[in-house]
Amino acid sequence: MRADGLKEELFNLISDDAKAFDDVMAAMKMPQDTDKMKAEREKAIQKATIQATRIPLKVMELSYKAIKCSQIVAEKGNVNSLSDAGVSSLAGRTAVIGAYMNVKINIPGIEDEKVKSEIQEKAEKIRKDALEMAQKIENDVISRL
Repeated sequence: MRADGLKEELFNLISDDAKAFDDVMAAMKMPQDTDKMKAEREKAIQKATIQATRIPLKVMELSYKAIKCSQIVAEKGNVNSLSDAGVSSLAGRTAVIGAYMNVKINIPGIEDEKVKSEIQEKAEKIRKDALEMAQKIENDVISRL
């Protein structure tokens, strides 16, 4: 697991997230003059909303991986990097929570219950695991400083 690769992927998700938001807004502005137009609009909104939810879910996944990298540094890295590992873990924790909030705000807009449940379950698990790991790292780093 390479932190540089995670950084690059996370950086790329910034523009993906902005585009997904733009796609939701564009779908909402679609005409609704006929039943067919309304159905096409709703389909476009659903597709865009699911994408706008999957992107922060991916941010959660990658941020959790970054926390795991912090754990490796805290456990096996140079002792002079111990505080850096702690700070890195805190940053990863914040990223997970922020992305989780973005997932949560979009979930109610998803009508497909299977997709909604899949995203919700995955987000809850990542959040729980990431927070537990980050807390463990914080405790370990502080106890060793």
